[in-house]
Amino acid sequence: MSHTPPVPAGNQSPFPLQEAPHNNTAAPAAASSDAQPAVIASAQQGVTAARDAIAPLATKATTFARERPYATAALVGTIALAVFNSLRGRRG
Repeated sequence: MSHTPPVPAGNQSPFPLQEAPHNNTAAPAAASSDAQPAVIASAQQGVTAARDAIAPLATKATTFARERPYATAALVGTIALAVFNSLRGRRG
């Protein structure tokens, strides 16, 4: 069953937006040269913090996989089915 919504004459919205004119004559702001190293340092600190937070979880997951291979296979299979079903979409 296909339903197409009604389209106003001339394909115009019945509630047009009233927008102020844009003034694009302003020059773009120049980036400061000392801002770049600060951003890079901040990103490096974020990556280091993420590695420090993930490392213990990765160690626990590796240990679990080595000690319980059948449980790991069942867990991976269940997660794979869940991902497959979520990506499958709707059939019409």
